[in-house]
Amino acid sequence: MDFSKVIGNLKALGYGVHEFGTAKEAALWLDGEIDGRTVGFGGSETLSEMGLYDILSSHNTVYSHHVPKDGMTSEELRKAACSAEIYLSSVNGLSEDGEIINIDGKGNMCKNGGKPLKRRAFPRYSGLLSGSERNIYSFLRRIRREKCASSVCQSVRLGI
Repeated sequence: MDFSKVIGNLKALGYGVHEFGTAKEAALWLDGEIDGRTVGFGGSETLSEMGLYDILSSHNTVYSHHVPKDGMTSEELRKAACSAEIYLSSVNGLSEDGEIINIDGKGNMCKNGGKPLKRRAFPRYSGLLSGSERNIYSFLRRIRREKCASSVCQSVRLGI
């Protein structure tokens, strides 16, 4: 798949898109762009693998339910993440048409006790990260892959 087509379609849909050669380059760019803010993390292995919690928490207040903080429960951390100025997560996939695909246990939605937060679904500034390996030509093929393959792997990883 031609990734430039994906980028062009995302931009046509109104998304700001930045492309990087490596995850480290992306992490360094985010480190320079996000300073002195509250940042919420979705349950993303990609963010963990990039080391973004450690990088950003040195000069921001970062909330992730994967990282215990000041005696807060996992649910309290999720709420704090959803209320942050900036919210970062990864995507399960991108279609060539620029459709963003997210399917997982929590649905990548900020929720309050299983119900969407009243204030907003996501903070004002959200960043969704994806590697080029997560692209697929057809939206339906990608959904089928996520339901049949990725969901099983995530369930095993999360012990569900």
